[in-house]
Amino acid sequence: MSRFADKCQPFFRVFRQRDNFSWDELVDEAFQTLKTYLARLPKIVSPAEGEVLVLYLAVSEPAVSALLVVEQAKE
Repeated sequence: MSRFADKCQPFFRVFRQRDNFSWDELVDEAFQTLKTYLARLPKIVSPAEGEVLVLYLAVSEPAVSALLVVEQAKE
């Protein structure tokens, strides 16, 4: 989920416009891009007790994101 908050910004920006909300081509494009990105993410599973977790941080103007990852060998 690298820089997930940044990838969501174009989509979530329209929800701040409470009075003038409209689902236009720009919003639809941002939504489709977000859906495509989410569909490609690796599967999320719970770590086993004792597994080493790796913390990834991403900082940008609109958000600070953190992700805990367990790196496992592919089968």
